[in-house]
Amino acid sequence: MSWQARQRVNFYLPEFQPVRLPPAFRQLLRQLLVPLGLLVLVVVGLALEWRYNQSRLQQQQQVVVLRQGDISRQHQRLRMPEADAALQQQITHSKQRLQQSQQRLALLTQIERHSRLPDGSQSFLPLLSQLGSVSSNNVWLAEIAIRDQGQQIALSGQVREPVAVSRYLAQLGLLPAYQQRRFQRIGITGQAPGFGFVLDTRAAKPGRRASVLPIIREEQP
Repeated sequence: MSWQARQRVNFYLPEFQPVRLPPAFRQLLRQLLVPLGLLVLVVVGLALEWRYNQSRLQQQQQVVVLRQGDISRQHQRLRMPEADAALQQQITHSKQRLQQSQQRLALLTQIERHSRLPDGSQSFLPLLSQLGSVSSNNVWLAEIAIRDQGQQIALSGQVREPVAVSRYLAQLGLLPAYQQRRFQRIGITGQAPGFGFVLDTRAAKPGRRASVLPIIREEQP
């Protein structure tokens, strides 16, 4: 005797039975679910990649900001101190006067090139022409005074540091027109960031206040 059912009978009426999709529709639904699932996977992958790229971009931006801060601090540390307004005005004025002097020198050179003064003494043009060949870094020559028909000369101007005057004197000593001349008076006044200097071949007289003469003026004895 076997307890296996040999026949099954469905006692539900058709209206009470669960609704079943048509086989063709079920096949179409299965075919649509596969690409839809792939599309969802692609969208999720793209979203994860976008989040990763955003995180990397923020990190790189933070690194750039840090590097810019380092560069700015290094620039502030290495930047030379700016001259104050008064010194900058003096430098500008000295440059203008030096340019005017060079123009006058060019005119005088054309008129009296390799000439001598009427009394037979040597012309002062070599003093001026050779002076223009001296490298004047950190030295701003403001005034030149020539006395005794070119026998005596005085220079004055501005420097950023006193040691620049020593270098300027060393360069003057290499010029032919200045090799036989000796500056008896060397004066430096002022304080950082700007100093004034005076170089004179005449020794200062006791009790006499040093005077600065207009640029390129020849004084009679």
